[in-house]
Amino acid sequence: MPSLLSFLKKNERYLYLEYGVFSLLIIWPLLAKDYVFAMDMPWPDKFNWPTEITNFLPFEIIFWLFNFIIPSWAIQKILFFFIFFIAGLGAHKLVKTNHDWIKYFVALLYVLNPYMYDRFLYGQVYLCLAYALFPWLLMSLMSLYVKYSHQGFFEVLALTTLISFSALPYSFIAMLVILVFYFVAIAMALLERDKNKTYVYLKVVIALIVGFLIINSFWI
Repeated sequence: MPSLLSFLKKNERYLYLEYGVFSLLIIWPLLAKDYVFAMDMPWPDKFNWPTEITNFLPFEIIFWLFNFIIPSWAIQKILFFFIFFIAGLGAHKLVKTNHDWIKYFVALLYVLNPYMYDRFLYGQVYLCLAYALFPWLLMSLMSLYVKYSHQGFFEVLALTTLISFSALPYSFIAMLVILVFYFVAIAMALLERDKNKTYVYLKVVIALIVGFLIINSFWI
């Protein structure tokens, strides 16, 4: 038992367990071996190869591949779990404070709120997925601002792309956040007369826009 506790505490692994249990509690009433239907979620009993090119295409292909291994209803439940799990965990990690109760409060508020309840009740799960990914985008964006790295750049690009694959409204919000964020960063660098920072920030935001457009060119 002590070894298990030390394993969970190392690198905050216990957070994954906590938010995993939290997500299971939320979707527990929906875990029966059956489909969940809602107004905007006509879930298929079997995924076929996509016939239309939309921003959902990558997810449709992934679900089609997984459907060879697991049934469609199980994919739906896994998606439900994943949404609440990454939403809570991301909101928890986004808050930088020494007071753990504040992190848990923010995470609970981010997951259990009227907006999330309303979207989920209407079956807008892809919108909920984009919403759940947003804290991770903000974390990656701040890390990239503090210290540039190729890994950080591709994390921001990947998260922005995943959000665009999930919900178009959030893809516009994500790009707007990035543009405003770097506009402020460039303005501050210009006021400080730091040409190196100005060049780096300008290069990053242009590369992000170009990369985003290239990756999403198949449906734009």
